Amino acid sequence: MFVSNKPKFERCANTYILAIDELGTEETDFCEYGNRYKPIEQLLSYRYDKMLPTIITTNLPMADIRPKYGDRLAERLNELMEVVHMPDINFRKIH
Repeated sequence: MFVSNKPKFERCANTYILAIDELGTEETDFCEYGNRYKPIEQLLSYRYDKMLPTIITTNLPMADIRPKYGDRLAERLNELMEVVHMPDINFRKIH
């Protein structure tokens, strides 16, 4: 687990219901003190193992999840997700 944000990571990992907005816009991995971390993969895998509810929004097509996050996480998300497709409407342009 990454050192500098460990308390924040643990709060997110252990909260009962977690909402992640815009999955796919974050950096997927980073290096800290010579160690490579993938926080979203770690977070979602932890929550999967603990069976904690997680709500995710994304503009990523399902076909882009696997290349970005890997087979393991893609399979877990596919197993647990209920995909809700939203209409492609720009609400800022509606008056």
